[in-house]
Parts: sequence; C-alpha cells; structure tokens
Amino acid sequence: MPESEATAQLKLKRRGAKAKLTRCGNAVEQLISKKASMEAVEERFHHLKIVYEELQEKHESYSELILDDDQFEKEEKWMEVCDTSFINWQVNASKYLDELKERGEPEKVEAAPSTESPADAVQSGSGQSSSPEVASAPYSLRIEKPHQPKFSGDVREFFVFRDDFKHLVESRYSSRDGITILRSCLQGKPLDLIRGIGTDYNAAWEQLELIYGDPRFVADAIIDDISKFRALKENEDSRFCELVHLVRRSYNILVSVGRQHDMDNNHMLASIERKLSQGDRKVWFRCQEKDEDPASLHMLLEWMANEMKARMRASAPLRSESRQGAVGFCAQKDTRPDKERKWVQTPSAKDRCWICHSSEHWIDQCKRFISKPASERLQIAKENRACFSCLKQAERGHLMATCNRRRQCPEMRQGQRCKFYHHPLLHLEWVPRQDDSLEQTQRGQVGVATVVAKESLLPIVLAEVLGCNGDMKEGNVLLDSGAQISLIRQELATELQLEGTPTTITICKIGDEQELLHTNIYKVLVREKGEGGEPFTVSAIGIPCISKHVQAINLDDLARKFRIKRKDLHRSSGPVDILIGVDHTRFHCGETREVGNFIASKSRIGWVIFGATRGDRVQSSAVLHVKLAAPVDLTDFWSVETEGVRPEGCQCIESKLTRQEVIEEQVIRSSAHKIGKQWQIAYPWQRDPEMLPDNKWQAEKVLQSTEKRLARNPEHAKAYDQQIQEMEDMGFARKLSPQEMECHEGPVHYISHHAVVRAEKKSTPIRIVFNSSASFQGHSLNEYWMKGPDLLNSLPGVLLRFREKYIAICADISKMYHRVLIPESDQHVHRFLWRNMDVSRRPDVYIMKVVTFGDKPAAAMAQIALKMTAEQGESKYPEAANVLKRNVYMDDICDSVETLSEAETLTGDIDEVLSNGGFKVKGWLSNKPLHGDSKEGEMKLLEALAEEKVLGVVWDKKDDVFSYRVKFREGVMPSANEGESRLKLTKRKILSQVARVFDPIGFAAPIIARAKMGLQRLWQMGLGWDDPLPEKEQTEWTKLFEEMTLLNNVKLRRCLTPQDARGKPVLCIFSDASESAYVKGSTTQDFDDASSRTSSSSSSRETLQGNQRGDKARDREGGFLR
Repeated sequence: MPESEATAQLKLKRRGAKAKLTRCGNAVEQLISKKASMEAVEERFHHLKIVYEELQEKHESYSELILDDDQFEKEEKWMEVCDTSFINWQVNASKYLDELKERGEPEKVEAAPSTESPADAVQSGSGQSSSPEVASAPYSLRIEKPHQPKFSGDVREFFVFRDDFKHLVESRYSSRDGITILRSCLQGKPLDLIRGIGTDYNAAWEQLELIYGDPRFVADAIIDDISKFRALKENEDSRFCELVHLVRRSYNILVSVGRQHDMDNNHMLASIERKLSQGDRKVWFRCQEKDEDPASLHMLLEWMANEMKARMRASAPLRSESRQGAVGFCAQKDTRPDKERKWVQTPSAKDRCWICHSSEHWIDQCKRFISKPASERLQIAKENRACFSCLKQAERGHLMATCNRRRQCPEMRQGQRCKFYHHPLLHLEWVPRQDDSLEQTQRGQVGVATVVAKESLLPIVLAEVLGCNGDMKEGNVLLDSGAQISLIRQELATELQLEGTPTTITICKIGDEQELLHTNIYKVLVREKGEGGEPFTVSAIGIPCISKHVQAINLDDLARKFRIKRKDLHRSSGPVDILIGVDHTRFHCGETREVGNFIASKSRIGWVIFGATRGDRVQSSAVLHVKLAAPVDLTDFWSVETEGVRPEGCQCIESKLTRQEVIEEQVIRSSAHKIGKQWQIAYPWQRDPEMLPDNKWQAEKVLQSTEKRLARNPEHAKAYDQQIQEMEDMGFARKLSPQEMECHEGPVHYISHHAVVRAEKKSTPIRIVFNSSASFQGHSLNEYWMKGPDLLNSLPGVLLRFREKYIAICADISKMYHRVLIPESDQHVHRFLWRNMDVSRRPDVYIMKVVTFGDKPAAAMAQIALKMTAEQGESKYPEAANVLKRNVYMDDICDSVETLSEAETLTGDIDEVLSNGGFKVKGWLSNKPLHGDSKEGEMKLLEALAEEKVLGVVWDKKDDVFSYRVKFREGVMPSANEGESRLKLTKRKILSQVARVFDPIGFAAPIIARAKMGLQRLWQMGLGWDDPLPEKEQTEWTKLFEEMTLLNNVKLRRCLTPQDARGKPVLCIFSDASESAYVKGSTTQDFDDASSRTSSSSSSRETLQGNQRGDKARDREGGFLR
C-alpha cells in the first residue's frame, strides 16, 4: 500500500532522529575509550538520553498512522534494534562511571578553558566520529572552601557545631586566633555569654559547655519537640512525613550525644504512637502482631520509614504521561527544560468524551459524568487534567485563564450569581466550614423542631423503607436541613430487623441537661413510594422517639396549587420514622416550586411540601438536640509515669506550685479577711463579671425539670426541700426581697441546681448539686474565674502517717466549703430559684452567702482558709496546726499518735484552732474510746456505723484493720440462674468494673495491674465498646473477676509500728519492672530488744523508670514519715 505524504514525512523525521542517536552513541563510546572524565561522560550520556526519547516520540507518531499489521510488526522490530543499541551504550557508560567512583575520582570537576565545548565538538563533527580533543582536554579539580560553622543558641546543634569548629580551627590556628574566629561564628545569646571573657579561649568554651554542653538539655529539647507536635488527623500524609523526619532526626541527635536511651523507652514509644492518627495506629498495631519481637522504637522507625515511602510513591505524579518504551528499556527521569520537552497527546485526548473514549458526544453531554455529584466531577476533572472552563483535556499551553470558552458560572450561590469562572457542571454548593476543634470533640448533632400548629408544614414525605430480609414498610421521612446527622425510630429498626453498630449519643435538653443513650448506627434503604426504583442508603442512629405525631393534611389542594399530579404526592399522619440530615445532601436538592409562603421540592424519594402561613402567632414547639459522642481516648489509663524523661521546668524555690498557681494563691490570700471568726474570701475573677448575662429564664426551665423528677418520689422531694431550708437556717443562703432585687445594680447570674441520689448514704440519700459550669448564650460562670492552686496534701502521705502510730484519730470537717463567706457582689452571681415544690406560684430568689461546691476555685478557697486558720493558731497550738497543714485531705483530718492522752489533747487543740476560723468537725473517730467534749448524740451516730471509709479506704475501727469492699455491676459476674454461658462481657462493662476498685494503698496491685494489662490487650484487638469478647478472653476475665471477689476477704493491719518497737524504723524500697508493668514496694523495719519486725506497703500506681524511680520513691516516702 503506497504511503501518504504525511506518513512519508514522519518516516523521514524518524530516520534523521536515528542518525542523530547513532552519532551521540558513538561519541559516548569514544569518550569511554579515551578514559575521559566522569563529568564529560555524564554530560554526553545525558544528551544521548534526550536524543533517544525524541526518537521514541517520532517512532510513535509514525507507527500510529500504519494500518497494515505486517508493516507495523516490521517497524517495531526496527525500533527494537534501536532499543538494543541504546541499552548497550547505557550499560557501558554506567559500568565506566561506576569504575571511576570506585577509584575515588571526584564527581564535580570543572573543565579548563576551551574555545569549544565537547558537546559542540560532537554536534559539529561530520560522519560518526568525534574530535579526539574531547577526551584529551585537561581538567582541573576545584573544591569550594568550607564555610565557618554558625551557632545561634539551639542546643540541638551545639555538639555538631563544637566538633566542626574544633576540627577546622584548633588544628590550624592558635588560641588567640581561635577566640576571634569563635566570636565571628556565634550569634545572639551565645555571643552575649562570652562577652567580657577577653582572649581566654578555654574559658569561652567552658562557658558554652556549661550552658549548652549537657546532653540532658538536648534530650529535654528533643522530647519537648515531639510532645508539642500536633497529633495527626486522617489523610495528613505530608504531616506524617514531617513526623517521621522529626522522630528520625531526634533519635540521631540523641545517639550522637550518647542519650539514645532517653528516647528508646516505652514512654516515648507510647508518646509517638499517640501522635499517629487512629487509622495509622491500627496499621502499626497490626504490624506488631505479625512480628514476634516486642514493640520497640527501632521497629517503629522502620515501620514509619516504609509507610512514608509508600505514601510518597502513592502521591507521586502518575506515570501515564511518559511514553512506555520497548521491552527491556527502563525509563529515565526527564530532566530537560520545559522548552525542550515535547507534549505527547494520547490517542484518547482526541475523543470528544475522555471518559467513554468516544466521539459520539461531548464530555458535558456524557451521562456517566453528569450523573456524578459535583464534588466527584471536580475531582475527575483534576485527575484527567481537564480545563475547568471547557472540560476538554488540556494540551500544553491550554490554560483556564486563556481558554476561549472561559465564562462566569451562571449558577446561584446564597442568592447571588457564583463569582467564579468555571463550567456549571463543576459548581459546588457552599457549605460553611466547621471549626477543627469542633470536629475533634463531636461527630455531629441534630436539632429537631416539631410544630403542632395546623398553619405550618414540615418537609415530610411518605417513603418505602426496606429491611435486611426483604421486608418493606412505609414510614414518614423528615428532610431536616438543620440536622448534621440522621436518625431512625428504634421501633421501626427493630421491626425491619436491622443490624447496627453500637454507639453512644448524648441527648441535650433545655438548660444544658444531658442524657446518655446507648444505641446503634443502622444502614437503612429508602426509596420513593410506588416507583420500585433503586433504593438509597442512609446511615442513621436509632433513638426511641424523633418527634410527636404529624397531622394529616389535604393533599388535593396542595397538588392543585403546585400543579403536581395527586398520585405523586405522598404524605401521611403519625410519628416521624426517619430524619435525614445534611450528612446525606443528595436528598435535599432537586426541582423547587414556590406558592405563597410554601415551597415544593422534588427530592430523591418524592415531592415534599413545607412552609408556614404568615402571621405573628406564636407556635408551640418541641426541641431536641442529639450529639454523637466522640470516641474516648483512654491512652493515659495505661501510660507509664514520665519521671526521668519529661522535662521539668525551673524551680527556683522549694514549692510544688507553678508560677501561675503562686500568682492565683496570692490573689485569693490578698482578698481574705476575718468577719467575726469566719473568713470572707472574694472569688478570683479573670474576666469582667459585668459581661455575665441574666440567665433567669434558663434557671426556671431547669427548676421545672428538677421538680418533675422529684415529684416522682415524695421522700426525695421532702429531703431536697429540707436541705434548702437547712441552708437558709444555717445562714448559708438567704431569700431576696423584691426591693433588694430592684436596688441591686451589679452583675446578676443564676446557678441551676439538681438532685443526685445516693442510695448507699443512709444519712443523706439525696444531695443538692449546683451547676456553675452550665452554659448560657456562650457564657459559663466557671470560665470567668481562675482555678486557684492545688493545695491538697499527698494522699499516700496522709494515709501513711495515719498508719504510723498506735492510736488513730480521724474526723470530717462539717460543711467545710460553706464555712467560708463571700462578698455581696459575688453573692448575686450565685442566685438560685426554689418554691418548696409548689408549682402553682412563681419561684423565690435566693443567694448563696458562702463558697459553693462546684465552683472552679471553691477547693482552693476552702483550703487557703483552712491553712490561714492553722497559721493563726500555730503559735499557741503548734502540733494541732501542723496536723491541719500536713494531715488533711479535702475535708478529712487523719493522724495517729502514741498514747490515748495525746489523742485527747490533740483533738481538743484541733477543735480549738478550727473554731477560731469558723470550722468544726462532725465528731472524732478512733480505734480507742475518746473522752473528749464530743456531744453524746454525735458519738452515738458515729458508733452506729460499723465501718467507716477513711479517704476511700474501708476502716474497721473496732478491729483496727483496713479491708476492701468490691461491688460488682450487673452483667459482670454470672448469676445463679443464667450461668456463665449466657454472660456477655464487653469492654465497657470491664472498664466500669475495674474503675470501681479504689486502691490508694496499693495492696490490690497484683489484680489491678493484671486488669490494666488485660485492657491494653482488648485495645490492641480493636474491639468496640459494646462488642462481645471472644470466648478465650471472656473466660480469662471471668476468672480475674472471681479472683477480685476474694479482695472482700482481705484485711490489713492499720498500724505499721508495733507497740514495743524502739528507735526509728528503717525504710526499705524495692523496685522492679517488666515489659508489661512497673512496680515499687516499700517496707518499714522496726526493732525491739529481741527481734526485728517488718511491715510493708506497696504502690502499683507509683511506677518507676529504673533505679532512678526507686530513688525518688525513697526520698518521697521518707519525707512522708515523721
């Protein structure tokens, strides 16, 4: 078949490219034979690759026009010969360059001046030869002089700077010159540090070593860098690479200074794991399961490096743009300038539709393209390098800004024409972006308003809902564009036998009152009624009730008004079965029609009509807010202690308070003064209280809700009313008159209150709780105050001194918070409402005159008042003041003495000191009878209690022993009727049960530690909160809980010191660690005339990091003892 003119021209161009390739290849061979330099061979071979790629392009252009198969095969064999030649040249050049590198010849050389470059010589030569001067031209090596190292104060760079400086300077210059060069290398603070040293070179380095030369400073800075790195979110590949570089760089720096163990430990491994996203952690944990070796930092670094390579390759440009060579050719990266590159258009780019690869229709008429959502269409256009204006695949030089079809988008956005210039098919509806912090703390919420007035219509449509077994039911579907999540009525989900995933939601009612609900997330199939089309999948959360019943309406009138066929309108009465929020946006768009104040919209499941008649009439509504609870992060539950690895701030004075806490303590102390015998302390405001809104409306709504709950139990209602009356009788609160409310000109705020039922408390089964954290219009009372310092004594220290001597005494300070008065200006931001359960009248307004439990700074204010009371009585009663300073935890006083007379004297002195501050105790408890001034009624009440809890530990004062009282929640232990086979343990039940065991002394550590390790194992298995445990795990947990019941039989002697002991006891500390847990135990050894006796205590919570942790435990517990 004769060739066309176009084919012949392409063949001639290809032949010219082949000749050029041969010349360049021969030039490379000649350079190799003449033993030319590395740079000359690399430059010529680079030119050879460019020529070869040009030949490939010309061959592809020519072969596309060949129609005869035999001719096409012939031309392909011709190209294979060219490929073979190029591969031979490539192999020879690579082999020669490798030999030069092995001999150590420098890669960067600079040619001596010449009138003609080697490249020009080859190109200008005739035939297939090259000028011999190319290979014989002389070359000289030029190396750039090293720059002076610089140091500006970054402790991470100090050791590298020191080594580089001494290597470059000390071997060549004297000390006098060295100090001059050193000053020129330093910047900022390091330069200031050596000012005034003069010419003493060694003194300058000693000063720098003192400030920057401690490897521990480097370790602190490295660990701080990792701790400050913000945790990754899903799909943050670039920040994942940053984390990998940070961890790798940090570890290398620590290795260089000999502190790699500061990072190669379990604590830092857990810290780095917490920086990973949830998906990354799952992949990492699965990787650990495959490897038999225990997890280590080296394993994590290796996994992170491999993961980074995979992500970098996945995000790299697709290889579809480069032409694929013949068999055996390995494509090289094109490093040519843009002007030299040829834009190769694929055959599919010639098609009108680059999705279907067809010329029968254009891309904007393609049904496959149009049927996709706008966001997906935009992504497809990006991936296929399509112009956003004309939707054609853009060739070189085709830009959106210069496209001939560039027009402003005609679509409307928020009532105005879209201001962007793009094709209408790429138009995205505007969705307000939620704040990132909101995304972290909640997954979505929904607000449902049910209007019961006849004049208003909600967007409800009757649709078909499909079940798992093919069952179909009709249900009312509410399309709520104000909801962020979708809901389904639980009864409907049960009828359809839907299988869901367990989840937890929080139902927020008026007054910020919350109710936790355990439910499921279901996949629901919904379709238009009567059409029998493909159903749409909706992910919905099951709740008992979405809204009240909706009323039936006359659909004939609506169909006539909107000119819609009557058979196309589907709406019924009854409850709302499914609510579809904006998480399924496709249900909320479609054709719309407007008549008066009503709108009809054609959704995916049928026509919906909604709106309301104009008017000022107030409609009654029911409002419900549902929030999907965020996953709980319990990583810290099993994290090891960080002492020895976490950097500690500078502590110039001996105090456990931070600088901010010291300032807050001074603010509270400066406002304290005595009124009679009581302290009055002002609240530490950090925001202007004038900004507080008057939230009386919110307080009334919460009061109504509290009254309804109390009305269900008359005994609770009576006890609640009596407690408020008692607060008024004791002067803790008082009722405001209308005149006082009108005359007050300062800030006003109401605190809501509700009842907390405590059935185990016989004396006070119901308790009043004031909620100062309630939010109203974005304002919360607790946010206006400083928190104040943490002045609580160490709980283990108080318990240890309580066990130290023979006679134990303890008491509870009666209503400790309410013994501290507050100024009148603070009283009016503590208003509350009450009306003695008489709902027929308006509530009375009260104010709190004392510190209120639940206020953020309340604990600090009460503790400071107590400490100031002890300080005032210290001169007269030093022992009692010391007890109030050291042996009080919250409102519990605990101490121990040698003799009964000492106990009676000390308790009397403490009562006297407390009375001077307005405090008093309920009554004293002891393991021996006290004959003090306690009232007979109080003592009888205390004696009636067979067991008393001291700081959470059960103490039998009659036998003077500690014991455990472990109560099991329902569903944890098998009952006699059900048996072990029907018991279904979940992670939620197990965690709840383990948290019930309070063990400040540490004797239950063997069980608690195993339980925590078991929880770690459940976490690694990836089980959900309510997923049933595998049979093996369930068996092990059942055995552990049966073992936990034996704690109820454990009794521990309270007193650690025998009566006949002499001298001071010897404190012994034992510490050990494994891959799973850390432990510290301590014993006191006492001596008498005949033998020695040992008493022990342990602490699983006080974990350690090697011997250093044991040393700290020795110093700490030694300070606990007297």
